[in-house]
Amino acid sequence: MNENPLQLATKNWIEAVQKYYEREKDRNELTQVFMRGYFAGWSEREVAQLADNLAKNDKEYPLWRDKT
Repeated sequence: MNENPLQLATKNWIEAVQKYYEREKDRNELTQVFMRGYFAGWSEREVAQLADNLAKNDKEYPLWRDKT
């Protein structure tokens, strides 16, 4: 399996976001809004949910299937 750079960067980002918010089981509690940077105007909830949804998609619809 050779992941392309975009897929690998996305995988790393998902892992980092989920680790950062691992103590926040209820995403609805994340109400802080980013004022600057890449996610300006987004709530922490939106960022965490995006990472969760991308991880779910990768699990349910992976790019490569294990041939075992």
